[in-house]
Amino acid sequence: MSKETLEFHEFEVKFRMDEAQLNAWKQLIINYKKENEDSYKEFIYIDSDDVYYVKDVSSEDVEYDFIRYRFSDSKKDKRAELTTKKKLKDTNNIKRIEYNVRVDNNSKETVDGFVTGLGYNINFRIMKFVSIYKFKDATLPFYTVVDDSGNRQSFCEIEVDEELLHKIDEEEAWEIVKKYEKILEPLGVSPQKRLRKSLYEMYKK
Repeated sequence: MSKETLEFHEFEVKFRMDEAQLNAWKQLIINYKKENEDSYKEFIYIDSDDVYYVKDVSSEDVEYDFIRYRFSDSKKDKRAELTTKKKLKDTNNIKRIEYNVRVDNNSKETVDGFVTGLGYNINFRIMKFVSIYKFKDATLPFYTVVDDSGNRQSFCEIEVDEELLHKIDEEEAWEIVKKYEKILEPLGVSPQKRLRKSLYEMYKK
């Protein structure tokens, strides 16, 4: 695979976690960070709302199954964006086409009107509470999802850095994923436990 083909791609693996594993997850990453300071970029905590819009037609008629509107009411982080994603294989959720459009300066009403005007309707909304460690080669989030019934589920991910995907091929991307899977192995992370479904597939109504 040529290196150019990874542009506008998302390359990540996801694992189901117990919310109580957050501190242990942090400690493993902090231990790695101490020995790899040159690779470390930053730690971020974010709480956000994700609204998923879908079209009421068959998947054959729609290029992208959903549009996600992500926003935060946090005073520190006013980032908001619309995202479309498309799986390249039905069997897993690891490599996807992804496009992100910033909409920070638009009201929720404006965004809702724009998306519904395209024929998409709200399907579900979730809240996410996310701890994120960023390294030069990957982003490592641990997050808890709360749905509209108050149910909670936690996950961790290993996502190859978006900018780096413009410069490397798929084999190199897999090496990055496997490196961090090994670091998180004490928490039960392994290739066999990679989740095949996206959050959209888990929560859609």
